[in-house]
Amino acid sequence: MKRLWKMLWRLFYVLRLALWLVLLLLAGSYAWLHFCGVPDCVKELVVQQLAARGIAFNFRSIHVEIPTGLVARGVKLGDMRTPDQPLVYAEEVGIKFDLRRLWQRQLPVHGLALKHGELSLPLFFDDPRSKRIEARNLHGRVWLEENNVLKVEQITAEVLRFQLALTGKIHLPAASKPKPPSTAEERERRTQLVNKISEELRSLQFRQSPVLTLAFIVNPDDMTATKAVLAVQSGPVAHPKVSLDSLSVRLSYGDNKLRLEHLEAAIGGGKLALSDGHYDFQSKEAGVTLRSSADFKAFSKFAPETVQRQLAEWRCDPLPRVELAASFADERLSVPKLTIQVANGVIVVEEGYFNFKNKTAGARVHCDVDAKQLSPFLPPGWQRMLKDWNWTANPSLDFEIYRTEADPQHPTITNGRVSISNATFRGIPILRAASRGVLRNDIVTLTEGVVDLQPSAERPGVITTLQANYSCHLTKQDFVFSNVSSTAESLRLAPLLSSNFVKVLREFKLAQPPVLTGGRWTGNWLRLESTECEGHLETGPVTWHGLSADATRCNFHYSRDLLQLRDGTVRRPEGELHGSYQYHFKTADFGGSGKGVLDLVSLKPALPQSWSETFDRYRLETPVEFDLKNYSGNWRDATRTTAEGTVKIGALATGMGRAANIHTRFKLDPTMLHASRFELEVPSGRVESRFDYDRVRQRLELSCDRSKVQPIELARLLGSNVVALIEPFHFKSPPTASRVKATFDFKNPEQTTWSTILAAPEVDWWRFHIGKFSTEISYSNRVLSATNFVAVFYGGSLQAGQASFDLGQTPMRYQASLRFDDVRDGGELLKAMFGYSGASGMFQGSVQASGIWGQEDSIHALGNIHIVGSKLWAIPIFGALSTRLGVLFPNAFTNPPATDIDTTFLVDKGYVNLPASANAEPVLIRAAPHRMTGRGYWKIHGNLNFRVRVHIMSETGILMLPLLPVNTLVLEPLTKAFEMELTGTLSHPQWWPRLLKLPGTDSEKK
Repeated sequence: MKRLWKMLWRLFYVLRLALWLVLLLLAGSYAWLHFCGVPDCVKELVVQQLAARGIAFNFRSIHVEIPTGLVARGVKLGDMRTPDQPLVYAEEVGIKFDLRRLWQRQLPVHGLALKHGELSLPLFFDDPRSKRIEARNLHGRVWLEENNVLKVEQITAEVLRFQLALTGKIHLPAASKPKPPSTAEERERRTQLVNKISEELRSLQFRQSPVLTLAFIVNPDDMTATKAVLAVQSGPVAHPKVSLDSLSVRLSYGDNKLRLEHLEAAIGGGKLALSDGHYDFQSKEAGVTLRSSADFKAFSKFAPETVQRQLAEWRCDPLPRVELAASFADERLSVPKLTIQVANGVIVVEEGYFNFKNKTAGARVHCDVDAKQLSPFLPPGWQRMLKDWNWTANPSLDFEIYRTEADPQHPTITNGRVSISNATFRGIPILRAASRGVLRNDIVTLTEGVVDLQPSAERPGVITTLQANYSCHLTKQDFVFSNVSSTAESLRLAPLLSSNFVKVLREFKLAQPPVLTGGRWTGNWLRLESTECEGHLETGPVTWHGLSADATRCNFHYSRDLLQLRDGTVRRPEGELHGSYQYHFKTADFGGSGKGVLDLVSLKPALPQSWSETFDRYRLETPVEFDLKNYSGNWRDATRTTAEGTVKIGALATGMGRAANIHTRFKLDPTMLHASRFELEVPSGRVESRFDYDRVRQRLELSCDRSKVQPIELARLLGSNVVALIEPFHFKSPPTASRVKATFDFKNPEQTTWSTILAAPEVDWWRFHIGKFSTEISYSNRVLSATNFVAVFYGGSLQAGQASFDLGQTPMRYQASLRFDDVRDGGELLKAMFGYSGASGMFQGSVQASGIWGQEDSIHALGNIHIVGSKLWAIPIFGALSTRLGVLFPNAFTNPPATDIDTTFLVDKGYVNLPASANAEPVLIRAAPHRMTGRGYWKIHGNLNFRVRVHIMSETGILMLPLLPVNTLVLEPLTKAFEMELTGTLSHPQWWPRLLKLPGTDSEKK
C-alpha cells in the first residue's frame, strides 16, 4: 500500500511539474511574442497575404496581444501598384486571421483593424510632392472578402473638422493597369479645385462638427459601376460670407452622374431649397431648381462691393420669393423663367441665357413693381430722379436686354416701353406718361416722350401736354433735354425753370457791360440744383462786395440763385488769380477754389476782424502766393469761413524775429487754423512742423518730428516769454529737436506747455561745458524739467535722472539728480568750478541737489565722489598737505603721489560736510603705500575745519601680514602722530600736525 501511495505521489509530482512547465512555456512564448515580436516567417506570411490582395504592407514590428491577436505597430499601407508611396499611417493595426482558411489552404488574413490612423492620399500617385488629401483619427475595420473585395465596416475619421463615416466596398484591381500620365492642365485644374475646396471648408465655423455619411461601391476596373451616397447634416454653420441656421444635403453618384437629391438651408429668416439637381460627367450637362424665401442680404458678401452696398440700402417687406429653373449644356446657361415676387409687384425674366464661351447674355424682362423699391440697384442719377416721383399705381416696364461679346461691360436694352399714370414729379401732377427707350454704350435715350398733365384748378377739364426727347449717360449722369415742346402752363413747370439771370448781374458793379453768352439746358442728376444755362462771361473793371479787379473772365453756370464761376481769371495789380467760385445770393454763402498772388494787406478792410488782428501781429512783407483747394464761408457771418490749401510767403516779421520762405499746407475752419505741414526758414536752418491755432483763444498747438535750428530764433517768433526760457542755453551749433509737442497760450502764458527730445554736439550752461548730449525736456506750469539726460562730460558721461527748474517763482527753485561716470578730464572740471589748474584725475560719483537759484546758502545736496589717478598735490588744498609731510619725512617715503579719493558729502545751510554724516566712512585718500582719512566741514566762501590722519604703510607692506602685531605696537602710534588739522580757506589752506612740531621751524598753528 505504501508503494502504491508512493507511486501515486510520484505520478502527481511529475504531472504537476509537467503542467507548470507547459504553463511556463506558454507564458514565456507569449512574453517572447509580445515583447520581441513574431518570427520572420509569420511577418513574411502577413506581407505576402496582403500583397496578394493588392495591399502594400510595411510595419515596424508585429507582436501578439491578448485578446486582439497579431498587432502591427508603425504600419504603412499603400497600393501594390505604388508600394513606395504609403497612403495610410497607423500606430496600430490588428491583423485578423481565419485559421479555418489556413487549414483549407486559403488566404488566412481576412481583416485589418485600424487604430489612430492617418490617411494621406496624393492627387497624383506619380508625383509624391503633389497636393494631398488628409484624414486623421482613422478608426474602423476593413474585411478582405473573397473575389478580391475590400469591405469597409464603419470607418470613422476627421477630415477638415468634419466627422466622416464610411461604409462600402472596394473591388481591388485584379492586375495592375498602367494609366496614361495626367496632363499639366489636368494636374493644375485638379490641384486648384482641391485647394479651393479646402480653403472654403477651413473657413467654416461650427458649433459642433457636422456629420458626413458616405456609402459607396467602387470598382477601379469598372468606374461606371461606382456608386456613392453622401449625406450631410449640420446645425448652425458660420462662413465668412454667410451664416446658416441649419444645413441638410443629400448627394448621390451613379451611372457617371452626380445628383443633388435635395439641399435645404435655413438662412436669412427664410429657407433656400435646391432640388432636381444633376450633372452628367459624360455629356457635361447640368440642371437645378431653386426656391427661396430667404433675404437676399444674407448672400450679399458673395456679390461685388457695389452690389453689397445696394443690398444694404434695400428694404423689402415681406421678404422676396424666388423661383428659378436653370440648366447648363454646351457651355450655355439657360433660365427659362425666373420669378421674383416683391411687395405689390413681380419681376419676370424669360428666355434668359448666358454663354460662357463668348460671354454673351440676353433676356426678356417685365416689371410692374414699385420702382423706388429697386432704387438701390439703379444708377445714382436715377435714384435722385426717383425721389422726385410719387405714384399711386406702379409704373409698367418692358424691355429686352442683351450683352454682346464685343462690349460685355455695357449691356444693350432695346424695345423698351415705359408707362406711368397718376403720378407727380416735383409736385407737378401727371395724368399719364409714356415713352420708348433704348440703352446703348451706357447712354439711355427716350424718344416720343409724352406727358399729359392733370387739369389745373384755373382750367378744369383741359389736359396739357409736354413733349421732349431726353438722353442721359448712366455713369456720368449728365443729361440733355432737346426738342422740347409744351402746351402746359409755365407756372406749373416752375420747378424745372431757372430764375431771372438779370438778378445775378445786379450783384456786380461793372464799369462797362459784360460779354455774356448762354447755352443749352443741361445738367447732372446727381446735382440737380446746378442744372440750368451755361456759358462764358468777360468783364472790364468790376467791384463785388468791396473787392475790385481790373478785368475778369470765366465760364459760368447759374441756377436757383446760385452762381458758379469756372476756369475764372481775375487780374489785379499784383498779379492774376485763377480758380472757381460760387455764391448763393439769398444765403450769402460762398465757396470755391483758387490760386495766384494776392496782397492780403490791401484786403484788410474787407476781411474779418480776427484776420486783421492776425495781420497786425504777423507783418507780411511780401504778397502771398496761394493755392486753395477749396474755401467757403458767409459774407454776413465771418466766423463761418473755412479754407484748405497751400500758402507761400516770402518774408514776415513779428516781435523780435523774422522768417523767410514760409510754406504751409493748411485747413481753416471758423475757430481753428490747422497746418498739416508748415515750413519756414530762420538764419540757422529750416523747420518743418504741424500746428493748430485757436483763433478765439489765441492758443497754438505745435508738433514737429525733427528740426535742426537755433531755438532762440524760433523763440523770438513766438514771443518774449519763450525767449526767456531759451536764453540761458548757448548752443555751439543748432541742436536737433525731435518729437516736439508744444502748446503756446498767448492770452495766459502760464498755461504754455511743451516737450521735446533734444540732442546737440555741445552746449554751455552756467560754468559748465557739456559735450554731445541728449535729453527729454518738458515745460509745464512754468516748470522746466529734463529727464533721461545723457551727455559727454569732461571725457566721461553725465546722467540726470530728473532735473526741474521752477521758472514761475522769483527767485527760481530747482532740484536735480545727477550721476557722472569715468570723467577723465577731472582737471578741466575742477578748473571750470574752482579755477584750479594742473589738477587731473578721473571722477565718478552722484549727487542729489535742490535749492534756490543764486542763493548758495539754500543749496541742499547729498552725494558721493570717487577720484582715481588724480594729481591731488596740484590742488592747493592737497598741495599744502604735501608740503607739510615733506618737511616731516623724506619725500621718497612719506610723500608719494596721492591718486585716489573716496568720500560722501552733504551740502546744507552753506556748509559742505565730508563725509555726509558722523556715522559714515571718513574721507579716504590713497597715496600708496600710505592712506589718509579725515572728517570735517567747509563753509562755502569761508573757513575749513578738517582733521586728517596719515596711515603709514596701510595700503601695502607689513600691514598686509596679519600675524605680525606691528599695527598696534608700531604703526598705530605713528598714525596718531601724523594726525593733521586743516584750517584756513579753500584758496589759502593751512595744515598743522596735532602732536608733532614741524622740524626746523618754530612756527605755531594759527
